[in-house]
Amino acid sequence: MGAYRFLSAALFGLFLFAGLYHLVLWARTRQRMLLALGVQALLSAAFTLSLLWLVTAHSVGAAQVALNLRTGFGALLLASTMWLLSVASGLRARWLVTPLVLVFAAVALAAFAMVPLTGQVTNLHVAVTPWGEPLTSPLYGASPLRATGYSAGQLVNLFALVCAWSMRRSDPFGATLIGTAGVTSTVVLVDVAVAESVNAGALDPGLSLPWLYVALTAVLVSRDHATTMSRLMHAEDDYRAIFDQTFQMTAVLSRAGEVLDVNAAAASSSSSTPGSLHGVPLWNTPWWSHSAIEQERVRAAVGAAASGTSTRLETTYLDRRGLRWAEVFLRPLRDRHGRIHRVLAEGRDTTDSHQARAELDREQRQLHGIVQGALDAIITIDDRHRVVRFNPAAERMFGHDVDSVLGQRIEMLMPERFRNGHEGRVQAFLETGAVSLPLSGYARLLGQRATGEEFPLEATVSVVHLDDGSFYTVLCRDISDRERAEAARRQLEAQLQQSQKLEAVGQLAGGIAHDFNNLLTVINGFSDLLLTAPDMQNRQGEIGQIRAAGERAASLTRQLLTFSRHAVVEQHVMSLNDMVMRSENLLRRLLREDVDLSVELATELPCIKADPGQLERVLMNLVVNARDAMPDGGILTITTAVHDAARDEVDGVRLPEAPAGWVVLTVSDSGLGMPPEVQARLFEPFFTTKAPGRGTGLGLAVVDGVVKKAGGVITVASAQGKGTTFSLFFPITLKAATEDAAEVVTAVGVGGGETLLVVEDEPAVRTLAVAALTRQGYRVLQAASPPEALAVARTHAAPIDLLLSDVVMPGGSATSIIDGLADTYPSLKVLFMSGYPADEAVRRGVVAGEANFLQKPFTPTSLTTRVRQLLDTGQDTGRAVG
Repeated sequence: MGAYRFLSAALFGLFLFAGLYHLVLWARTRQRMLLALGVQALLSAAFTLSLLWLVTAHSVGAAQVALNLRTGFGALLLASTMWLLSVASGLRARWLVTPLVLVFAAVALAAFAMVPLTGQVTNLHVAVTPWGEPLTSPLYGASPLRATGYSAGQLVNLFALVCAWSMRRSDPFGATLIGTAGVTSTVVLVDVAVAESVNAGALDPGLSLPWLYVALTAVLVSRDHATTMSRLMHAEDDYRAIFDQTFQMTAVLSRAGEVLDVNAAAASSSSSTPGSLHGVPLWNTPWWSHSAIEQERVRAAVGAAASGTSTRLETTYLDRRGLRWAEVFLRPLRDRHGRIHRVLAEGRDTTDSHQARAELDREQRQLHGIVQGALDAIITIDDRHRVVRFNPAAERMFGHDVDSVLGQRIEMLMPERFRNGHEGRVQAFLETGAVSLPLSGYARLLGQRATGEEFPLEATVSVVHLDDGSFYTVLCRDISDRERAEAARRQLEAQLQQSQKLEAVGQLAGGIAHDFNNLLTVINGFSDLLLTAPDMQNRQGEIGQIRAAGERAASLTRQLLTFSRHAVVEQHVMSLNDMVMRSENLLRRLLREDVDLSVELATELPCIKADPGQLERVLMNLVVNARDAMPDGGILTITTAVHDAARDEVDGVRLPEAPAGWVVLTVSDSGLGMPPEVQARLFEPFFTTKAPGRGTGLGLAVVDGVVKKAGGVITVASAQGKGTTFSLFFPITLKAATEDAAEVVTAVGVGGGETLLVVEDEPAVRTLAVAALTRQGYRVLQAASPPEALAVARTHAAPIDLLLSDVVMPGGSATSIIDGLADTYPSLKVLFMSGYPADEAVRRGVVAGEANFLQKPFTPTSLTTRVRQLLDTGQDTGRAVG
């Protein structure tokens, strides 16, 4: 193979490789420059191959085919050269390029159709090159299109010069190359044209020079490629800088999940070096070596991203600081064709935010627990007044379940008469500018339960303004119990004030009764003495009238003392049934014929502890009041019963606790009844609705005092026209009546010569007592004061059998006498007498059964009987109260 053939074959191979290489690059990058260069190189390869076929042809026919192919590929080469120049220089010039390209394409089609555009080959001529290589040179006839072809070639060269000129500023080096190629091609084309005009069959090597454009353009492409590579390197540096400087942990993965690259943040968080992570599946890296469950979750997330689904994963991971929380995003990376070729993993440490979120969740759960467990109702509404929160306390308070209230207007929880003004009140609250405000200070607030019941409440409202609107929270407290307690407190205060008034009146009544009893003792005592005197038999009637008036006055003083709580109460275990039965005959005599008395006594009624005499007077008072309340007659009912322990409130009065329970004595009438204002003052002393002169106003006050002395409670139920019922409740005692019954002693007053010491500061009373006792055969010593009594006792040589003493006197009390005589008379018997026993020790002793007591006013008979009884029983109670 000669040098020309070898060079042509080498050029063919070079052009073919260059063309295919640039087409492959173009397929990857889609750059027009690479496509134009690839087409140009392939056409140059075809043009070179047709030239090689032409110079090696051995027949005219083969030479003609080679010549036609050379002409066709030459035309296409000129067209592709213009396209390449246009792309390389950026000069579009479509007005020139497009027509010429179309013309060249038409010429190529004609040539490939075996039209002899260049001329008809007539003969073959063998020429020898200077280096001695024989080549075939075809001889062909003239053709009018040949000159046109050369002219078209020169137009291409001229376009190359224009392109070079347009590039002189933006790319001087490229402009020089293209300009040089244009000038060289022009000179060569002129030389070929001259050679053909001299010898139509001459070898025209100049036509193989279009590759010059290819070579020069390749230089431009290489230079452009170098520039591109430089830019890519800078881009890589920028990418690496951005990749490594980002605070997020970032890794680039293959579709299979292997780590291809990690940034500095990811590398610094790992205990491994970046190189040791490359090629390792992401889920097998040290970040997730602590948990097989987390590894599986990461594997699934990577698989989803490799399939085209972006995935967010909240997971724990291990770094140099220990176990941490991270939020990992996995996204598919696509090439320019839309194919997934990588997976991008980005992780952000969320330990602090996770801990803050956990703390927030804890606080929210705590707040939820507080709201749900609060005893007060907590209701939140939005700016449209719709309920958005309704805690269990609100459910209990209003009687609505939460599902029926949420989304409803809050006005449903208000009484209907307040609903229309609610929005105005909310606006007024907003105008104050306060974020929290108690509402109860402005007006009495009322809520409405699901049943329609209204109830008082106090409330505080607060507002918070958020992006999605304003929310109002109301804290409500049901104050029904408080108001009831307040009412009860006010009632107790009123009762206390009333009690204080009664106490003051009682003190006054007690003082009056004390002096009055002394007078009555004298009046009644001497009346009795006169009645028993032999020479006064003809004056019995007048003296009897004096005696009856004294008894009536004594009865009044007993009522005063009972009311004033200073009467001495001698309580015994007793049966209400026995007391009622003993009094029944007397009560019937007090009633008119038009009043029917009905007595209903419970069987096996438990006993109580009280003063039987006082209870008889209580029952008599109630019966007389009932009789007077029925002017036209009616029915009066007396009942006894055991009270039902389940009912701790009767007629608005709460019963205190009684260990054994209560028995109740009820007195009911069918009379006129009482209005509320009368009931409110019923137990006030001296209050009466009877006509003047028909009542003292002490009856019910005495009843109240006696019941309370016995530890009981009294209630009243009455309505005008429907009668009145008094219920007297007494605590049950577990003793039997026989255990505490008073011993009945036959009234025997005759003395046996015993010595008695009588101490009384009131001379008339002392004289009466001495006279009554002396008449019965007693030896009587007397004194007006405790010091005088001690002096008399010391000067008297004989023993003293009994001390009869007033309780309180000037110069001391009865107890001081007992103390003074204790050493001389350790077993001295003592009988106290008083109309107003202010000495508390004596009062306690009498109540407890430890002291003997004689209530003034007394009669000579009652005095002598009590003295005889005390002397005969041998009871010594003086030291019990000393």
